[in-house]
Amino acid sequence: MLQVVLMSARVHPGETPSSFVFNGFLDFLLRTDDCRAEQLRRSFVFKLIPMLNPDGVSRGHFRVDTRGVNLNRVYTQPHITAHPTIYAVRQLILYHHYMGHHVGDCPIAATGRDQVLAAFMKVDPSELAGVQITCDDKGPEAYSAKSYIVNPSLATCSCNFPEPIRRRHGLVLYVDLHAHANKQGCFMFGNYFKDQHKQMQCQLFPRLCSLNSPFFEMDQCSFTAKNMRGKEGSGRVAVHRATNLVHCYTLECNYASGKRANKVPLLQLESGGASPACREGIAPLYDTKHFEDVRLYDPVHVRKIDRQIETETE
Repeated sequence: MLQVVLMSARVHPGETPSSFVFNGFLDFLLRTDDCRAEQLRRSFVFKLIPMLNPDGVSRGHFRVDTRGVNLNRVYTQPHITAHPTIYAVRQLILYHHYMGHHVGDCPIAATGRDQVLAAFMKVDPSELAGVQITCDDKGPEAYSAKSYIVNPSLATCSCNFPEPIRRRHGLVLYVDLHAHANKQGCFMFGNYFKDQHKQMQCQLFPRLCSLNSPFFEMDQCSFTAKNMRGKEGSGRVAVHRATNLVHCYTLECNYASGKRANKVPLLQLESGGASPACREGIAPLYDTKHFEDVRLYDPVHVRKIDRQIETETE
């Protein structure tokens, strides 16, 4: 079972640069003559959502939907009727992160708990030794089919799966695409971690982006606790808190220009083609092509380095 990369755009309908970044990534991912794209397709399942707020886009809104709601503040508890797209995305994330399987009845009450979970997770029962499962039952309907995913207000089911299982399954990278009116450049917001190894892992992917894209500016990125306060309902923070995933990001692109262009070396591909080089210098005024060149194609290297970090710290 391959790990999942999820990318979404246009939760704020007026942030059009996010659509150009999305198109650039999709175009790159579908290339048949690029070994990097081929490796990504072999390594991951990609869930790509081009527009989270189509009603807002249709009506010409800048940040809200037809109800006047900022959808990037409701990820914690989206309503299936009021916020259907965010509700669907959250369920999709939880579904894939927890290996795409649901336990219909309370796991504690199940006979042969390890065997039942092992069958759902397609792993050997011996790998579940020491797994702790806690359930908070709030009513007779709390554990109806899929209820702990579909209706988390009725029940909370927390499964602390061992890391070896998590590394083979689930969500590995979440990126929500946005645009920024104040801060120059193309950059990321990540979450803050007290653990220095997790903080290093969080900052690794943006660093790799800056090495591969002339228009991604690492020095403009932010990974502070301050940037999480007041944004608990945003996709980046809510997805991290729901899944404990380290690699949760908001990608921001200024509408006009950046501060500087990175030096990107010429890369010769196995197919004979080449990735264009760029000399370090002043960033140009952005157009659609520049947004499309903010490529996010290094989750393979992130996964390899993450495993090396985890091995060194065990």
